[in-house]
Amino acid sequence: MTIDFKSYKPADTQLMIIPVYEGCELGPKAQKLDLQLGNVLKERMRNKTKFNANTGQSLHISVDPVHGMQDIVLLGMGKPQDLTEQSVRQLSGSIKNMISSVGESKVTFLADMVDRQKYKGKTLKNEELAAHMMDGYAASTYAFTKYKTKPLAAGANDNENEPRVTAIVDDVLGAELLYAPLKAVTDSANWARDLGNEPPNKLTPMAYAKRIEEEFDNVPNVKIKKLDENDMADLGMGGILAVAQGSTMNPPRIVIVEYDGTGGLNDRPLALVGKGVTFDTGGNNLKPGGSMANMKTDMCGSAAVVGAMRALATTQAQTKAVAIVGLTENMMDGNAYRPSDIITMMNGKTVEIGNTDAEGRLVLGDCMTYIQREYNPHTVLDFATLTGAMVAALADVYTGVFSNDDDLWQKLDAAGKQSQEENWRMPVLHAAFSNAMKGKDADLSNTGSMAGAGASTAAAFLHEFIEDAPDGSARAWAHLDIAGTSRKGGNVSGVGVRMTQKFVSNDIEEKQKVAAPKKSRGGFHMS
Repeated sequence: MTIDFKSYKPADTQLMIIPVYEGCELGPKAQKLDLQLGNVLKERMRNKTKFNANTGQSLHISVDPVHGMQDIVLLGMGKPQDLTEQSVRQLSGSIKNMISSVGESKVTFLADMVDRQKYKGKTLKNEELAAHMMDGYAASTYAFTKYKTKPLAAGANDNENEPRVTAIVDDVLGAELLYAPLKAVTDSANWARDLGNEPPNKLTPMAYAKRIEEEFDNVPNVKIKKLDENDMADLGMGGILAVAQGSTMNPPRIVIVEYDGTGGLNDRPLALVGKGVTFDTGGNNLKPGGSMANMKTDMCGSAAVVGAMRALATTQAQTKAVAIVGLTENMMDGNAYRPSDIITMMNGKTVEIGNTDAEGRLVLGDCMTYIQREYNPHTVLDFATLTGAMVAALADVYTGVFSNDDDLWQKLDAAGKQSQEENWRMPVLHAAFSNAMKGKDADLSNTGSMAGAGASTAAAFLHEFIEDAPDGSARAWAHLDIAGTSRKGGNVSGVGVRMTQKFVSNDIEEKQKVAAPKKSRGGFHMS
């Protein structure tokens, strides 16, 4: 697949996609083209009374190849003043369907908004329309085909039938500059999806750690640090080491990714923590066969975290962030940890094992302690495919969010809506959930003593590992349970990457507004 921007229609165009607005209103470029075609566009719309250019409607028109194309598809955009970056992305999936149904590979999209003056400038610019439409289209074409084999005819080019999509704009450079950071985020989300799709025999903890290191090699302002099992033992990380005991072939790894896009300012960073269980059998509390089928994706929390860091680093975001991912398998073996074992976490708290399939919280707990003590972040966000209870509550529609900070929740809520990765706030941490996680013979149990509320008790367990800052101030924290949203329609989604990037972007913009000098109005000032 190739995407580019031009100020003219490529000569080999086979299919042209033209946006049309509610009431069958054409933009100025489309009107000019329609005159050249003998008003075939308006005439066809007039005859198709059910086509009103409502959002997502489409109308296929075949034209004489003498006009430099074979097919035209009119794409309904709805009301121009209602178009947003998010709604354009939702529409962009229609382009993939159009290309597939028409069967052409040389496609041109006419980025053509209606007269902005008519709507008092309250519409997207052509270049904004093009950039977001092309980015949405690129995201919609994702496929994981790494391990598929397909024989090729001698001399055949595997890419010869891949679509080339060109967006026609007035300002090519402007469109490219808008598209570049969008592409960087989409590429990062797709990388997270690739990681989630990898088979567990290929993405072992050690192989995963190497993949992360290679991905960030030579990326500006990034540092990578790795911890092996000996480092974890020295640090007293009893949680992740207990989970890893049953994996005799693939030892655990912890990877820390540091990014500083602030020019070296001594700011406290944002901390991202990800659960990276590369395969989860459930351990001695073995999962039934059907529940084990997709357990290669039990590392999607870590994929969200490193994917988000890739997005921040490749766009050179003006922020400071650090991520930590705990990578391990949870396997069956004579050395595997058992129910009733008591382990000591890095923060010194003891945990009685109630169920070896509640392993992710043990991995996260040690990682959360490490990142807080080493980096003193202002905010901690952890991502994990943690509980089946979250799937039961929210399916794949919302990510469940537990937070100790109302302002942080508001920001996550906004970022989720803007990125189309919506969050839903779960009940604020309640003493009943915390009490349910108290251990009988240890400080804590890794399973709750109450019936139900599995997602809430898991969050209460994680809250035990959030520490106040050294100055005594409370640390903002949110736990994002992506057990449902990590897969959409059975496919790995890469959830968390776009939302986190938007969360950071909003924060950067807010800080820039606060820091901007106020313009003087002149005259005398009272103070």
